[in-house]
Amino acid sequence: LTRIVMAGESVVLDMGRKVRFATPAQARAVRIRDAGCIFPSCRRPARWCDIHHINGFAGGGSTDVATMCCLCRRHHTLIHNSGWTIRANRDGTFTVSHQARGP
Repeated sequence: LTRIVMAGESVVLDMGRKVRFATPAQARAVRIRDAGCIFPSCRRPARWCDIHHINGFAGGGSTDVATMCCLCRRHHTLIHNSGWTIRANRDGTFTVSHQARGP
């Protein structure tokens, strides 16, 4: 069995592990939802952001709208290189924290 979530005009929004990168429809949905970089105090607009897998694809993460977020290039690099993590909350928000600093 494969779960497929669709929105609007039959656009697939959850791809699971079938594709690594967000599809144009997924990227559009994530950018609309997040409206910009989700890193605390960052005000960069969504059009300047990368789409980031909260759980890395290489580590088994899925390419689903609920498991991706917007990060500007600066914060995307920071998340990957310096101990910061992102947790998806049940209400659709995200918690960004650092192992040494807390949320």
